Amino acid sequence: HLQAHCLAADDVFDAVGDTSGVIPRSKVGDFVVTMGPDSAVAGANIVVEAKASGVYTLKATLEEADVARRNRSASVCLFVHSSQTAPAGLPELHRWGLDIVVVWDADDPATDVRLKAAYLLAKALCVRANQHNEEEAASLAEMDVAIEAIRKQIAGFEEIKTSARTVV
Repeated sequence: HLQAHCLAADDVFDAVGDTSGVIPRSKVGDFVVTMGPDSAVAGANIVVEAKASGVYTLKATLEEADVARRNRSASVCLFVHSSQTAPAGLPELHRWGLDIVVVWDADDPATDVRLKAAYLLAKALCVRANQHNEEEAASLAEMDVAIEAIRKQIAGFEEIKTSARTVV
């Protein structure tokens, strides 16, 4: 169902649950959505974790979402719980930091709008997270320039120090 929304938005939807990710021998993360070429953050990833298991608590959900983000090199995790097995008291749609948790029923078309809203929220959060990273990268680039300038000055001081010691 989510794949249709991705295709309509020119995003790439890829089933990756059978392959290992960045973490050796870890297959956490069922799908990866890569932002399309017209996106403000083209190439950025959202990992989708889909569960129909009743053993998950909210804490376990958020822990697995964190692992999924790291394992699939994603900025955001969209965690989809089946309405039949979702933890009791879990909000239907909620954001915790870079993780979005949604409860969806594949047999109830009324919940499809909730899944679409979660996807759009994930995209917006992905843009925000990646723009922040670009700003940090720009700051790091400025620091690299400053560090190189300091290195040149230190080299100049070494030359002065050598000259001062050899003055007769």
